[in-house]
Amino acid sequence: MDFDYSILAKYLTGQISAEELSVIQVWAKSSGQNKRIWKAVQMLRIKENFDRFSSPDQVEKALLAIEEKMKAKKTIPLFRRTWQYAASFLLLISGTLAYLLWNGPTEEYLTYVVDKTQVSKRILLSDSTEVWLRGGTRLQIPTTFSKAERRAILEGEAYFIVKRDSLSPFMVKAGDSYIKVLGTTFNLKHDTKIREVEATLISGHVIMQNEAEETLADMSPGDKVTWNADQNIVELETVDLNLQGLWRYEQFKLEDKTLREICQYIGEVYGMTVHCDSLVLSDQTQYRFVFSQGETVEEVCEHFAYVAPIKYEIKDKEIKVMMLKNR
Repeated sequence: MDFDYSILAKYLTGQISAEELSVIQVWAKSSGQNKRIWKAVQMLRIKENFDRFSSPDQVEKALLAIEEKMKAKKTIPLFRRTWQYAASFLLLISGTLAYLLWNGPTEEYLTYVVDKTQVSKRILLSDSTEVWLRGGTRLQIPTTFSKAERRAILEGEAYFIVKRDSLSPFMVKAGDSYIKVLGTTFNLKHDTKIREVEATLISGHVIMQNEAEETLADMSPGDKVTWNADQNIVELETVDLNLQGLWRYEQFKLEDKTLREICQYIGEVYGMTVHCDSLVLSDQTQYRFVFSQGETVEEVCEHFAYVAPIKYEIKDKEIKVMMLKNR
């Protein structure tokens, strides 16, 4: 089959569409060699962190750097110069990719890690499932999904839009719990420190189970289930679906937080020191506040002053927050 190898460059830079990914999957299944190349490219993206490059030129520079490290490897003439980024991919094949093809992947799982300094990162899995990972999150997936099931392991928080496959359920392991779905959208948070798992169902159907495969919750859209493994307590509440997963758009949602907690959060996001007066620090009223990282700190503080009885002053890298006397 005719195959446009330039879409592999788009895969490496994270700019590939679901339709293009489907083309790659068909191509990979057409021969054993194509399947090995595709698996090696997947491994390469993880090993060399290509997702930090945003253009073909940057990809080419990265591959040149890799080539310098892999000069001892032989060249395998797998492709011809028939696509736009041929030079980059010839380097890839002659260097790192050739190494991966000959030696094979050494890990059973691919691992995606999002630095705590990042708000979120979007990835597209080989089955076209879309996953948004929050900062500080770690996701592990097999190098190849089996036909019987698709498994993933999560530490942190992620928003899943699972591609439906009635013959291959999608399962996410979070601590001592499992989330089982066929095709659905849900938000999952695994706090490893307190061994707590929080699942929110946006659409479709989700079953939460423990390691003994006992059902903890059979969820419907709008359900938010929290399970603490140490205490073995399951809590269920109904939430506003419009407010779920806002963090993936670089938005922050603070629910039932005091003025002090909201001030601390704003300071962390913008790297500023926040000084609160005694009335703000002692106030135990809880608020709901949503803001976007795309907003300036001045815009966020102005919005905050609209929803809470406070006034503020911003100078350099400091914010002073004071309670209004006529509240």
